[in-house]
Amino acid sequence: MDHLVGDHQYDDVAFVGRQEGFDNAERFREYRASLMRWGLRPRDEPIDGTVRGRHRMLEQLGALHARGALPRVLVCASDQHALMALDALAGLGVRVPEDVAVTGFDGILAGRLSTPTLTSVRQPMEAMGRAAARILAGTAGALPEGQTRFDAVFAPRRLIRQSCGC
Repeated sequence: MDHLVGDHQYDDVAFVGRQEGFDNAERFREYRASLMRWGLRPRDEPIDGTVRGRHRMLEQLGALHARGALPRVLVCASDQHALMALDALAGLGVRVPEDVAVTGFDGILAGRLSTPTLTSVRQPMEAMGRAAARILAGTAGALPEGQTRFDAVFAPRRLIRQSCGC
């Protein structure tokens, strides 16, 4: 969000992706909080971005386009959402990033191969996998007495590519 608002001065940003699960819900909360830190008002409802909701995404983007109300940026909960959005926007004749910028989250290979290439936030999948294996093997370390879970935090990395306007 800092790159989109701070570097590009985008001020109309919508979130794509349902809040079905911890990751998407957390990303939606951070999208809202980040825009508010910048003094911007986030859009209230996310655009449906589930695979099941692909038709719904097309309907929502088509309706916004028909009203001339497409946001300047679509911040997508995952790269899969972003790739669906790129496809939907192309079908509407909307140019990315000239008309609408699009970003994803995960940093999957398909983002490097899309047209335009996808700006994303890359998760350290290998480190996450190693940590999961240690947890499953019981070698992640003993938990303090009374503690039933622990959180592992991994630092993501921005992948600046063409779809944001860079």
